[in-house]
Amino acid sequence: MNAVKKRIIQFIDSQGISNRKFCIKISVSHVYFSTDNAVGSDVLEKIFIAYPELNMDWVVTGRGEMYNKPERNLTLNDDREVYKTDKDLLIETLKKTIADKEKIIALMESQQYEKKISTKH
Repeated sequence: MNAVKKRIIQFIDSQGISNRKFCIKISVSHVYFSTDNAVGSDVLEKIFIAYPELNMDWVVTGRGEMYNKPERNLTLNDDREVYKTDKDLLIETLKKTIADKEKIIALMESQQYEKKISTKH
């Protein structure tokens, strides 16, 4: 069994829940963690969404603590305290990635259009 699966099983044990209950919550087969296959990014995402307190860096690399500690961040608009979880940070990162990909697509479409025009003349 690979190290990532071993750490996930450690987390399941620390939660005091059964492997089956954990698998149901993240919508995977109850035998998923008994195979030798690597854990897919789709499964990691499901775990991350279902258990935001779980430190994904720890799951993937073994570094740090098993559980996240909320980071204290202040909003720019007022003095209310906001606690960002890894889930919030992941969403921000994914939004930036999507925006970057959209820019690349627009550039590629523009280049394709220019190529079509130049071949017509």
